[in-house]
Amino acid sequence: MRTRWRRPFLATAISADRKGLKIAVFPGARGVFEIGSEDASALVAVMLRQQREKHGVSLAEVARRLGARSKTAYARCEQGRSVPTVEKLFELLAAVAPGEDFVLQQSSTAASTRPGARP
Repeated sequence: MRTRWRRPFLATAISADRKGLKIAVFPGARGVFEIGSEDASALVAVMLRQQREKHGVSLAEVARRLGARSKTAYARCEQGRSVPTVEKLFELLAAVAPGEDFVLQQSSTAASTRPGARP
């Protein structure tokens, strides 16, 4: 999975409590860069948690914004125990980071996460 970011967050992602998470960085134009990892669930978990904490949103508030009775389903994604579909991931990101723009692309090969590789 590769994700294009307009705001730097890489230091937080790399220092997160995900031992062994390897993230490749792909520089882009105008301050945009992409990150990639072979571990999609860990990358999604780091992304969701970082964005939720950045915006000061509790798990209970995310559940409320999603119209859920329980925060468990969202928490499973943030813990890396569940990988949402791309459509669901956009919905989750809208709940934790309203007004932010995200461009997501899932690559079809693990090789695309190596530095210098292109989708």
